[in-house]
This record gives sequence, C-alpha cells and structure tokens, in this order.
Amino acid sequence: MVSENSGPEALLEFFREIGVPLSIRRDNSKMQASQAWNDIMRKYNCKDEFTEPYNPQQNPAERNIGMIKTAMKRCFADTGCDPRAWFRLAAHISDVQNCTAYKSLGWRTPMEKCTGQTPDITGLLLFKFWEPVYYYDPPTEGELIGRWMGRAPNYGDTMCYWILTADTNQLIVRGTVRSAANSVRPNLALDSGEIGEPQLQIAPQLEPTQDLKQEEDSGDITEIGEEEDYLNLKS
Repeated sequence: MVSENSGPEALLEFFREIGVPLSIRRDNSKMQASQAWNDIMRKYNCKDEFTEPYNPQQNPAERNIGMIKTAMKRCFADTGCDPRAWFRLAAHISDVQNCTAYKSLGWRTPMEKCTGQTPDITGLLLFKFWEPVYYYDPPTEGELIGRWMGRAPNYGDTMCYWILTADTNQLIVRGTVRSAANSVRPNLALDSGEIGEPQLQIAPQLEPTQDLKQEEDSGDITEIGEEEDYLNLKS
C-alpha cells in the first residue's frame, strides 16, 4: 500500500494471492468503511466482523503486527541492514512466522492450516537476512556479490531468492546463490565450470609426523611422549 486510499486495491491483491477468507475482522476505519471496500466484500461474499471501539486487542492481527515490528527492530540491530530494506524485511519475517509451528495450532504452521500443505522451509535455513552472498550472473557467466533479502515465492521453485545487488542497488531474483560470509559452503557448480554438475573434492592424504611412530612387531601406533613416561615409571 502506497497510501491508505489504496486499501481496496490491497484487499483485491490479498484475495488474488492468498484467497478469499470467510470473514475479515476490522476496526471499521474510514478506509475500511468506504464504498469501494464494501463493494469488494459483497462481491466475494466475505463476512464483516468488527472490534469494539478503542479495543484493538480484540483483533488478533494487531498482536501479530506487534510481533513483526519487534522482530524487525531486533533484525535491524543484529544485522545492521539498511533501513530502506524494511519492506523486504517485513515480508521475510512474515514468511518465517507463517512457516513456524505453534502450539495453539496443534503444532502446525499457519501456512499449513490455510492451504493444507506442509511448507518447505529449506530456503529459510540456508541464509540470514542481509547476509552477503555471491549470485550467478548469466551475462558475465561469473559471480557478483549482493545481499540476501528473503525468498521470492512466485519465481521458479522454493530456492529462488531476492538479491540486492551491490553495484546497482537493484532487487533481482536468483536461484544460484552461495554465502559470501560462510566459506564452508562453496559453489561447486561454478567451480566445475558447468551449472548443475558438481565437482568432487578429494581430501588430502595426511602425512605421518614425528610425534607418531609405528612398532614393527605389533603394528600399534604409540605417541613418543606417552612411551617415555611409561619407561620412566617402569624404571
């Protein structure tokens, strides 16, 4: 929503993306009492529910909005992300909360209660918000650096993400992404020179050191320091 006047358009967008709920509880603000809003509610047979005046706690959405704001403040403090990224951060936190199981829902996620399908949370576990990442750039056939800005739900599969490019400050969608902060997860596809063909890495052979010696008779390996201590005790 750009402004409060765009509320009816946002309502239609919600119906298109999520679906039409059986009812919507609201505080009967001027925008929600407008003719355009009521026409949409009647057209899609969505029931009206209202809270008591000056009692916002009667609307469960108010509590969830407060939880999102608190989580955003913590993320801003922990990651140091640009305040201009607040919209993508709010979308990411909402995505995490929708894929979190709650006791009040019988240890099911809100997304599963809504759609009947268990959500795949793999894309939420690989990166942190505002984490520096390398993403594959098809024009240059190489890697560029950017910031991870959450999942892109309507693009490709569940492993597509929003990336804020470092050179142009533009939001793009990429699926081939690896962490720039965690070098333990290299991009094997790019290392092999061909996307989708991982390269096997063979661990180097360990060379024997002077701290270990092997007895020819028994074949046992004993530390020199321990053997000397044993001989001293025996003498």
